[in-house]
Amino acid sequence: MRYFLILFPLAIAFSQPQQPAAESPIGVDVKLSASWYQPKLDPLNQAFANLEQALGYRPWGNSSIPYFLTLEGYYPLFPQQWLVVEFGGAFTGRVHQDDRSWTSIWRGGVGYRYRFLEDPLRLSGQGTIGYIREGFARSYNGGDQSINAAKNSWYFSVLGAASYPVLRTASIEFTVGYIFVNSVTVVTPAAKVDLKAPQIGLGIVVSIM
Repeated sequence: MRYFLILFPLAIAFSQPQQPAAESPIGVDVKLSASWYQPKLDPLNQAFANLEQALGYRPWGNSSIPYFLTLEGYYPLFPQQWLVVEFGGAFTGRVHQDDRSWTSIWRGGVGYRYRFLEDPLRLSGQGTIGYIREGFARSYNGGDQSINAAKNSWYFSVLGAASYPVLRTASIEFTVGYIFVNSVTVVTPAAKVDLKAPQIGLGIVVSIM
């Protein structure tokens, strides 16, 4: 009887269906990165130089885009798969007395990321598509005259990423990729602008949820 009183509760306990252990929630990640990005602006720079010479304006020289900053968010869809939302931009400016020259690029898009290798080194592939805003402006003679060229276009980027954790919720990520941009033609100065170019970046990824 004594053994029955001990074994009977144990038998009931083990006969109950076992509840699966709750999975740890997968958090949302945010990445801030800087990239080396130098699209060729030779046709645009030559068009500006020709127009400045024809109008007798002081030449500004060549415009360039030496870098790109990007903020990305990663929302988990399935194991090893994320929805990507990105916003980025580049801005360079020059000043000569009261005149200004600036070049800017702003882009935003959505994409998909798949992680091939998980631990400890994380290897991923990513594709993103979205819209891009290109702006080029110069002023002359104390701001009395100015030339502004701006266009909207679309882009598609692909990249490979390698990240390594440095803290419990943070990792360093290195990326290599290429951005394809639909070429556009600006009216003044008349030139074709093609911003496709490779990108090499370094950033930090932080889990926030």
